[in-house]
Amino acid sequence: MHAAPSITARLRWKLATGGEITGSPVVKDGVVYACSKDRWVYALDAEKGTGTARTS
Repeated sequence: MHAAPSITARLRWKLATGGEITGSPVVKDGVVYACSKDRWVYALDAEKGTGTARTS
């Protein structure tokens, strides 16, 4: 998973997951939520890509 603003397309952060991201990530209150084929849901700080939390 990675983040890049659409205007500059410069990579801001990326995160290796155990599987392909399924569907579109959702951003709410500065947190990115994404489901992966590794059967985990990831929650990351949208600006920094840090604070990895995951749950099955």
